[in-house]
Amino acid sequence: NDVPMIQGAHVGVGVRGKEGSAAVQASDMAISQFHFLGNLVFCHGRKAYRRIATFLCFFIYKSVALGWSYVVYAHSMHFNGKGAYPQWLDVIWNPLTSCAVVLILAFDIDYKDKVALARPALYSPGPDRALFNPRTFSYWMFLATFQGILAWSVPVYGLTTRSERWGDLTNGGAFWQASFTAFTINYIIVHLKLFLVSEKPLRGI
Repeated sequence: NDVPMIQGAHVGVGVRGKEGSAAVQASDMAISQFHFLGNLVFCHGRKAYRRIATFLCFFIYKSVALGWSYVVYAHSMHFNGKGAYPQWLDVIWNPLTSCAVVLILAFDIDYKDKVALARPALYSPGPDRALFNPRTFSYWMFLATFQGILAWSVPVYGLTTRSERWGDLTNGGAFWQASFTAFTINYIIVHLKLFLVSEKPLRGI
């Protein structure tokens, strides 16, 4: 009876015992004692939900924030095919931002395990879907749109003239300097956002 129930659950947890290994083999994860279920759910499960929800929102957020630079620039240039950033900046954006979110969330901690076990109510954001839902996702995308457009428009339209944007884009010219400034502003903004949503970042668990 255990195997069908485990396979039918969203997350199947098997308990190793003397009755056999069928339930353990059919489960998504296994524990050796039923007592460990509290640690699995209230500690590891709660942290995993927080980290995965933040990672998904941030990963799309940082891509949308940078993407608005291309949208705004392409519209202003009548879609002539010119890039908003040098190619080498495009290449390093994802590695830099992805490594940062993995590093920070790996050491992200809001409550110690003893506190989480003593206060089961801290687990409620998971069942309530408080950290990843349409409203939360829409808020992240709104911030990405606002910050992305602002981070591009202010330096580019403030530091260059129309002729510098439409003319021959020579290496090291005013447009590329403004473009690099916009890229740097975007990089700083998305990482500040990451630090704000992380609990005690870069602190060992």
